[in-house]
Amino acid sequence: MLLNAILAWLHYIGFAAMLACLALEHRLLQPTMARAQLRAVGRIDLLYGILAGLQIASGVIRIWLEKGPGYYLHNGLFHAKLSLFVVMGLISLYPTIQFIRLGRASHTDTVTIPTATAKRMVMIVRTELALLMAIPLLATMLTRGVGMPS
Repeated sequence: MLLNAILAWLHYIGFAAMLACLALEHRLLQPTMARAQLRAVGRIDLLYGILAGLQIASGVIRIWLEKGPGYYLHNGLFHAKLSLFVVMGLISLYPTIQFIRLGRASHTDTVTIPTATAKRMVMIVRTELALLMAIPLLATMLTRGVGMPS
């Protein structure tokens, strides 16, 4: 029982940390940045990816320790929640690749991101924030037995 509570708590903390990373990334991402700022945003993006992996790991453990895979794998809300997480992961690849590319290409103290690229990156981070905010609603509905038929 205590293990379940600790895993749930870690899962919630992971969600909050992912949210913080995205908010920071959104705040720091500018079309023109100091090289150090670009590195900081890249590190935040890396932490976000690590946290996403930890969320998956803690979620899988919780599936097995709590209601069991039968409950989750046959529930449409679980699939919707997982699908949002996968979409977040896939769209987050674009900013990650851009941070790496820009970091390698720039040898000056100031990095300028092409306008279209910067706008796309900001829109992706905003989309990730929106999707991330939808996941706890689906999780709450899932654990309360509300929602989509299996």
